Amino acid sequence: MPAPKGHLKYKGCEKGGDFGYLGKPQDAYTEEDLHKLGKDLIDYMKEPRTFWAKGFCNRKGISVNHFNYLITTYQIFKEYHAQAKSIQEEKIITHSFWKEADGRFGEFILTQTHDDWKKNNQLNINQVTTQQIEESILKSQRDS
Repeated sequence: MPAPKGHLKYKGCEKGGDFGYLGKPQDAYTEEDLHKLGKDLIDYMKEPRTFWAKGFCNRKGISVNHFNYLITTYQIFKEYHAQAKSIQEEKIITHSFWKEADGRFGEFILTQTHDDWKKNNQLNINQVTTQQIEESILKSQRDS
């Protein structure tokens, strides 16, 4: 496939996709390209029954590694990604709250993908001794 009309050819454009097969080369993104890709990401996340940015990558023919490169390299795309994550978080919470999705799965996804949802108080079972468990049980029995 040739380069889009009016654009100079770039490596990979002959392989297809709006942004080349597995994304354009690193130095081929214009600010206009980043805005279009970012707006497309937001529109994708607003579609019903879409939660994963990986689905967007699959639809656009961009590898996840290349997508992550765009986030870490271009501030403007990082901001679009942050907005997409916010939409994702809202959808997961809303669908879980209204029982349209499994709340436990929603919690799992949020704790794995959203830093502010990570559980700080999780115990590592391998680090807890039997004595610590017994002391905790005795203490809770005394307090009640």
